Amino acid sequence: MKYFLYNKAVDYKKGYMENCVWRDGGLTVEKTELPGGGCFISKVMDSREKETVWHRLGTDCEAFGNASIQISLYASETNHLLVDGREMQLQEYLHSSKISVEEKKKRLAFCLVKTALSPSDLLLYDVKGRYLWVIIRMFSQGSASPKICRLQFFFPRESWVKYLPNVYRTGQGDDSFLPRYLAIFQSMYSDLEGSIRQSARFLDTQITNPQVLEWLAGWIAVDNVSLCPKDRLRHFLKEAVRLYGIKGTREGFLRMVELYTGQPAFLVEYMELEPVMSDLMQRERWERLYGTEKNCCFLLVMEKAVAKPGQKKAVEALIESIRPAHIQIRLKILKPRVVLGSHCYLGVNTSLDHLRPMVLDGASHLAFSALKNSRQDTEGRS
Repeated sequence: MKYFLYNKAVDYKKGYMENCVWRDGGLTVEKTELPGGGCFISKVMDSREKETVWHRLGTDCEAFGNASIQISLYASETNHLLVDGREMQLQEYLHSSKISVEEKKKRLAFCLVKTALSPSDLLLYDVKGRYLWVIIRMFSQGSASPKICRLQFFFPRESWVKYLPNVYRTGQGDDSFLPRYLAIFQSMYSDLEGSIRQSARFLDTQITNPQVLEWLAGWIAVDNVSLCPKDRLRHFLKEAVRLYGIKGTREGFLRMVELYTGQPAFLVEYMELEPVMSDLMQRERWERLYGTEKNCCFLLVMEKAVAKPGQKKAVEALIESIRPAHIQIRLKILKPRVVLGSHCYLGVNTSLDHLRPMVLDGASHLAFSALKNSRQDTEGRS
């Protein structure tokens, strides 16, 4: 069976949109405060066969009751239209921004076949014509807007009646009870068959839906996936096989943390500090920062990587799940400012800037600083 599918931004941009926008994986009303809602007019779909009987419309919508989405279906045997004595392409007329939607609907009323309110599945047995297009009106409720994620038009019409013995097919018209009754199970079977055909898409981390991402993360024992943004989780799962090949190594540990937090991370082993600790004056400073546990490693992450509530605990849980059994790892947060005696590293979480004159304008402040009395300072220099 053939079909036309609308499920991407580019599909809807080929049509005409008025106060509509593709956002968060669906077509929705752009400005909910405007009266009249939004309107979308599809491109003219050509079945390439005369007197085509269309089969079914499948939708994936988020609606607020029956009145929030109105779908009007139009069919015609020609793609030309006579407008004020001039012949126009139907597509050109429908997508003209100079003609109002109401005027288009009024002029094309003779092609209107069916109107449905927020349908999830619609049989199109009474829609007949080579060319098909739809006009969709979406109405907001306050600041909430309905959303259309998928439109799929199947053609030509098929019925399971043709597989029955001849006695059941005799005198069965398109609108008789048996074809319409069997169409219910035919639609369910077609959806299930389509899901099976596209089952490989569920394993593609770049295109599968967010709910499946969390399910896939459970396969590889990734905890707290709800705290990880979906774009990072997609990259994380994409590299899962390679990461598990280097699990337990320094490279693998840092890569997993970076993918999970979206920020660079640094791993410091205590043995790397031993050369600088030979100096007794330096030793006291480093022990204040890193302690004296020689079997420990220290993971340094940027403060913005754990800024949201629960993110620090999520990173600590990740560390616990991927660290080698005999190694203790302590988490250190790098703050984006210079505080002497703390974890402050030039080029990592601090940088040198050019000198600027100090201005006490009420918006500036001197943190962790003390100013001498200017008179005493002047007298001292003199």
